[in-house]
Amino acid sequence: MIATSTDCLSVEELNRLLDGQLSSNEFDSASKHVDQCEQCQSRIPEKWDALSPIANADSEEDSVLAESACQFAVAQLMTAGAKVAHTSADLPIDQIGPYEILGQLGQGGMGMVCLARHNRLKRQCAIKLLPPHRVMEPGWLDRFDREMTTIAALEHPGIVRATDAGTHSDWHYLVMEYLDGMDVGKIAHRLGSLPVADACEIARQSAVALMHVHETGLIHRDVKPSNLMLTRDGTVKLLDLGLVLAGDDPLATDDRLTTVGHLMGTLPAMSPEQLLDSRKVQPVSDIYSLGATLYRLISGRWPQANEGGLAARVLAITSESNRSTPLPLSRLESSVKSELESFVGQMMHRQPDQRPSGSIVAERLATWSGEANLKALLKRAESTPASDAPITPSLPLATNPASPPPGNGKHTWTAWLGPLGWFAAAILLATVVIQIKTDKGLVTVTTDGKDTQVAVEKNVQDSTEETVSPSTEKSLTADIESPDSEKIYLGENLDYWLGVFRREQQIERIGQAMRAVELLSRNTPKREEAARITLELANEYGTQIIDDTPDQNGGGFGGQSSPNQRFMGYLTQTFDNYLPTPGLRPLGETLADGNERAQITAILLLNHFVTGVHVNAVYEGRLETAKASFATEALTPEGRVTIETLLKQIGIASGELKPLAADATAKDRYAMTPAREAVSSRETAWVTAVRIIEMSGPKISPPSWIADYVQEQVDEAVADYEHREIDPETEQTKWDYSDPNAPYGFSSGGFGGGPQMITTPTDPDWLLSRELFLSAIEMRREGRLDLPIQFAAETLAHPRFNWYSMDGSSLNDLVQALATIDPEAPSLIAFHLDRSFQEMDRQYQASQNAEWLHPLTYFGQRLKEGLASVYTTHVEQPEQAHDRLERLVKSLPNLSMYQQSTEGNKDIWNAMLNDLKQRFESE
Repeated sequence: MIATSTDCLSVEELNRLLDGQLSSNEFDSASKHVDQCEQCQSRIPEKWDALSPIANADSEEDSVLAESACQFAVAQLMTAGAKVAHTSADLPIDQIGPYEILGQLGQGGMGMVCLARHNRLKRQCAIKLLPPHRVMEPGWLDRFDREMTTIAALEHPGIVRATDAGTHSDWHYLVMEYLDGMDVGKIAHRLGSLPVADACEIARQSAVALMHVHETGLIHRDVKPSNLMLTRDGTVKLLDLGLVLAGDDPLATDDRLTTVGHLMGTLPAMSPEQLLDSRKVQPVSDIYSLGATLYRLISGRWPQANEGGLAARVLAITSESNRSTPLPLSRLESSVKSELESFVGQMMHRQPDQRPSGSIVAERLATWSGEANLKALLKRAESTPASDAPITPSLPLATNPASPPPGNGKHTWTAWLGPLGWFAAAILLATVVIQIKTDKGLVTVTTDGKDTQVAVEKNVQDSTEETVSPSTEKSLTADIESPDSEKIYLGENLDYWLGVFRREQQIERIGQAMRAVELLSRNTPKREEAARITLELANEYGTQIIDDTPDQNGGGFGGQSSPNQRFMGYLTQTFDNYLPTPGLRPLGETLADGNERAQITAILLLNHFVTGVHVNAVYEGRLETAKASFATEALTPEGRVTIETLLKQIGIASGELKPLAADATAKDRYAMTPAREAVSSRETAWVTAVRIIEMSGPKISPPSWIADYVQEQVDEAVADYEHREIDPETEQTKWDYSDPNAPYGFSSGGFGGGPQMITTPTDPDWLLSRELFLSAIEMRREGRLDLPIQFAAETLAHPRFNWYSMDGSSLNDLVQALATIDPEAPSLIAFHLDRSFQEMDRQYQASQNAEWLHPLTYFGQRLKEGLASVYTTHVEQPEQAHDRLERLVKSLPNLSMYQQSTEGNKDIWNAMLNDLKQRFESE
């Protein structure tokens, strides 16, 4: 029987604890006791010494590793006999581009940083390397590319400077200035607490650099000591811009704590808003992290200490309580003045709007940094060997080892939440998954606010660098070497979570099961079954509308999204991880055999895969993965059969959705009824199939349904066009200015005021999408369908036609193609463009309301790509056209949002005016 929380553990029990041979309850009780007991800590067996290189590493994150649960997990890795692919001295490559690799400076999750020298210039530099295998993993190349572009865009003496970037032998690399110095994390570890003036000067310089980041519209997101470099001349440089983002977070699924994945950021330094939802970060989130960093540098410990375990620390940061208030700095460092103590507290204020800006931080910290000597600080740190560094315990030890911890060893870390209790814990934490990398493997700590699980996975040998296998995670409740051990998520195995799908109706619980099943099924024989069972739920909950924040249960106009929308939020966050293998097979089966809801869902998921979309953002790395997947499949006969089968299944889904789509009415255009979802899904299916064929290459022939769909859509559009309403005054197509949202109970522009006047024509029913229009033109050139030239010309010149350039397509080429069909095409395009200008001029002259000129801004891209010359060359009465266009252009500054929407088109309009003037003057 294991010792209770009030009894010390025997040596045998300590060994069983370290070997992971305790049950979940026994482990929890024993680990909590060791946290509080100096006597037990002093009697830990010698194998514990294997942990010291990690637990005492030169890193400010050692406070997280000091948690008993994490330490035991790391000890498992250290004693499991796992082999390392290569030592830090080994280099995977000795030459990259024009740079000779001289040695390794550091290594992290994204790759390796090496010291290098330019072959010709003989100048030393630092090179960050992204290995080839990382390029194919979703998100890594995006983050690496983002760091390259970010550093290149941020030119500031307080930010590391980029000098070059490129690709060599499938290695992506970023060349940066070589900084001769030491990162502040190592300095703080070697020296313990820093002199107040030095700490304030480091933070002051960092604030100045952050001001430049924020002025550029970016947020650093990971401000901490190890991301600050102190150089020999006393300059502090901001490092690691791989998480710098603007606006919404494109790494939302990997970044948010409510999702299985890496914690992007450093727990002790993260602001409450970043910890709860990383998409809510703002510039003052960096200020919080800088305040926490300053607190750490002055006191030698993080603001939220580690008492009570990891879950308690998360709650301490994210909740309002006495526990969440850090100890006053003056109690930890007597030389801290009350004004500085108060200001650091203001930097770490729980409410973002109460924190100072970067400029104020820089100004105020100058008050306390006058006596700083950073050059001397660096020399002192360099002269202090790492082995002699003072170890500041991040986990204070109990003064009375015999006294039981609060609650007699039971889960009590939410007791201080007061009347909120477990409900508050669940709301604040949801499901938190934090992964901690070590040089031997990965430690995963999972909590749902009620229970905390720790799991480990060993590294697998890799030819290029130490990597973490995503497939060998094992619970500490089983022997790590045992072939019969299972992976556990929140205390349950894969079969349990698969069963949740069959018996659970609560969407949040289903979402939790999706995450658990995806994580636990990795590299197991049940991976495809997991994907299939996950997707089966779409038969009940599938829809096109996605709540991207399902854990928050919000997002709709009523303040709450539907269960179906939240289901889609969870599904789109997790199912991407099954693609391309084994997820494509269940997707194909669902396309062919699922009901309408499931087919709509499968089409959406497949489209996200082929377009690189993940949680409402496009990732180049995901897009390249899709391209490589289909291109590789197309190389073999078996692979081509797989692709052709998938294309056939897409066609089956499109065909089976056709009856439902036929029920769509005109009003469904702006409300996602089931019929409208079917219409949209059928077009998405067609677009997706076309992209798969493009990615697969010439050996894949398009199935007949693809051309049939184009013919069907063109026939319907032309029929609508021929029955369009004609304006009796102009004898041309009557433009509809009705409010498309009015039938649904709200009017356009109704945020904070009354409805706005509609000054842009509503999309006509006959307007084709860009993709369908281009396909129709090509099929018309090949003689495979009938396309009236009047219809094509008016489509191309309509204000609402959604034109954008991609795939090398050009409007010049399109106009030439139409001209080969009918030589009158350019004149017809010019006529309909002029009709648009006349309509805007007429409405503006009658009302003197510049908002009627807004449709003119829609033409900018099309004019630049060729329609400008078509108009000026072929429009009738060029002098009148010139005077009309001149009136419109001169009135544009009166248009609201003028600077943002129209300034860039001024050159093209001036060029058109000049061409028109030359034409009528020469006639």
